[in-house]
Parts: sequence; structure tokens; C-alpha cells
Amino acid sequence: MLDAMPEPKQTQISTQYPPDPTAFKTVYSNHVNISHLPEEVYLDFCNIEIQAAAPSDVQKDGMLTKVPAIPHTRVILSRAHAKRLAWVLQQAFGQQPTGE
Repeated sequence: MLDAMPEPKQTQISTQYPPDPTAFKTVYSNHVNISHLPEEVYLDFCNIEIQAAAPSDVQKDGMLTKVPAIPHTRVILSRAHAKRLAWVLQQAFGQQPTGE
């Protein structure tokens, strides 16, 4: 008879934040491109810079047809971590996006 497999031990991670919050590298992003492969999820954080739009991308009514998004940071997550992130975001903002 086979013995039942023992439960895997959970490793508790204790994040050690620096005492000075300005020690973090902080980068503002107003857009993210999300792509994935079977084993990883890619989050490419960008800044949309309307001022950098080419004159040919501005319609007569002033609306833009194309706006450059300039990537500055890529975060690569395993599928398991991406699922955890999705779960946390759903808990924080609810199941249905509000469009805000």
C-alpha cells in the first residue's frame, strides 16, 4: 500500500521594505500591453505620449488615429503568479470592470 504524499511545506515570504520609501525606483505608466506564451505572461508597461504623435496621425477634428506607446518596463510572470495577480486584482476591484 502506498503512503499518502505529505503536504508540501509552505514557504512564507517576508518582504523587507527599505525604511526610506524614496529608495524605490518608481516609474509612472499609463498603458500596459499584455501578451503570453503557454508558460509565461509578459506585461510591457508604456507611456502614451500624445505630444509625440505625428502630424499625419491627427484628423481634421483633432482626434488622433495613432498614438505612440513607448515601453519602459517589462515584467515577466509565470502563469501561476499571473493567476495570483489576476485574483488579487479581482478582489480589489470586483469581478466586472467599471470602465473607470
